[in-house]
Amino acid sequence: MPFLPDPPPWLAAVYAGRPASVYLIVGDPFLTRPLHRQLLEALLPAENRDLNWEQVDGEKEEVPTLIERLRTYPLFPGPMVVSVKNFWLLASQEDRKGLLEKAREAWEKGEAGRARRLLFRIWSESGVSLKTRSGQDAGHRRAQCLQALEELQAGTPPEWVLKILDTWDQEPSLEISSPEELLEQALQEGLPEGHFLILINDQVGRQKKIVRLIEKSGVFIDQAVKSGAKKDLAASFKNYLKQLLALEGKSISPQAEALLLKRIGLEPGLLAMEISKLAAYTGDRTRITLEDADLLVGIRREEPLYELTTALGEKNPPAALRILQRLWERGFHPLAILIGITNAFRRFLAAREWLDTLPPRAASSWKDYPSFAQHILPRIQKSPLPGPLSKLQPYALFNLLKSARLFSSAESYQALEALQWIDRRLKTTGAEGRPLLEDFILTRCR
Repeated sequence: MPFLPDPPPWLAAVYAGRPASVYLIVGDPFLTRPLHRQLLEALLPAENRDLNWEQVDGEKEEVPTLIERLRTYPLFPGPMVVSVKNFWLLASQEDRKGLLEKAREAWEKGEAGRARRLLFRIWSESGVSLKTRSGQDAGHRRAQCLQALEELQAGTPPEWVLKILDTWDQEPSLEISSPEELLEQALQEGLPEGHFLILINDQVGRQKKIVRLIEKSGVFIDQAVKSGAKKDLAASFKNYLKQLLALEGKSISPQAEALLLKRIGLEPGLLAMEISKLAAYTGDRTRITLEDADLLVGIRREEPLYELTTALGEKNPPAALRILQRLWERGFHPLAILIGITNAFRRFLAAREWLDTLPPRAASSWKDYPSFAQHILPRIQKSPLPGPLSKLQPYALFNLLKSARLFSSAESYQALEALQWIDRRLKTTGAEGRPLLEDFILTRCR
């Protein structure tokens, strides 16, 4: 748990000179991020961190490459740490059709290794053995692979899959181990002395053999939100909320607390963001009321595009792309996302056009909500807002106008024209929505 006054046993062991060689931290990034930082600081002195620490994208990392990193000695003597975020090998079983689509996209981008790795995962989870010791076994394995894909997509596997199978069959090795077996063997053999592996995943497949091995021989730090009785989830929520309020020096009314639980649920990252927003809004006031929470906290389960449009309004392409990825994973249709983005830019345009009616100094004189309330809200009575903005609550209006200042009227018009073009492409040509929307974000929100 973050923010504990005393170090947990696994961290105390590092301070006492008894570190494990492998750590697996599982849970919401809001919870795992501080734990990873504490562990890294305990394992590796700050003066060596630039050269003796590697941070790796686990969604792209090949297992042989990871093993090579762990066995390579650093330039300067001392401990060495490799941190891997969201390692694909540990993730829980996903929809296999989704994995096949990701493999196809990787192949089309020229990422043959990633495409092959994703296919390996599909076959492994379909019960196909990835080992072979003879040509006869290789032929049997190939038939099993093709049958698994035929059952998965109800048709003949595409040509690119056959090409991957051809290269696999032509490899000189007589025994091919699965990625999980390779990593398992490397961990059983042990890492070089002073070398450490930290794995940070949002979730893992607890039944996977490699996860059980790490749990047995390393340190498993489980911060995942457990599914259970409603009262247990409510207790966990209260615990996280108490920590966040203490950091902000705030308290909260029982009614406001109940509303947060209803609208957000047990999602620590979202809860942290909302408490930060409420703390800024209430200013010197120490208690958060029901009125504050009702005004500021959106019903996230009913407004899943809120985060995306917020990132667009901040001209933050990396954040927008990450949120877009989550929307794809949740199964959102491209047209639904397109409508949400279009509505956001219509609001940006309306807000910008209203701002342009103000004297330049007045339009740029506010930086936070108190100054906005002092300088802008009184002007609204003299210069009425356009229809789409007139019903917004003051704080929501503050955030919208703040975003609108980053987009000129011309930029908003151009963005709306680009969105209209994407709409036509999706409806008339059958084009894929993902690359079109990603290109829009990178082009219009720089």
